[in-house]
Amino acid sequence: MSIIVTDNKLCKSIYDPKSKIIRSTYTGLANNKTNQILFQEHLDNGIALAKAHEIRGVLIDIRKLRGSYVRYFDFLEKVGYPTLKKSGFSHEAMVVSDDLIIANVTNKLLEILTRLQVKARVFNDLEEAGKWLRQQVE
Repeated sequence: MSIIVTDNKLCKSIYDPKSKIIRSTYTGLANNKTNQILFQEHLDNGIALAKAHEIRGVLIDIRKLRGSYVRYFDFLEKVGYPTLKKSGFSHEAMVVSDDLIIANVTNKLLEILTRLQVKARVFNDLEEAGKWLRQQVE
């Protein structure tokens, strides 16, 4: 049975204990004050989950996210991703739209993931991203 990690107006995130994959869908503006609080809530929930469960992969769908989420990179690089790695995290698939800001920020996130030795890919199709991720973590 799936576990709801976060379900707020910015992010819905679900963990599948069978595949050990978190699927997150983001909607809205990344950088308004209310959504900053909601995003931090999501990150904190993910860290708590990683301390209790094995997480092999993360699938993020940011096709409906707008604005830059770069302000979270320091936290992700120093706290978030290292905590996930301790639980077995090794792969991330990101599904993006053709939004230029999101594309640029996502490329910077790929650099962080590469430094942390996490295999990551960017996709425009959710099904293709999910298939790739499942193949990687099996």
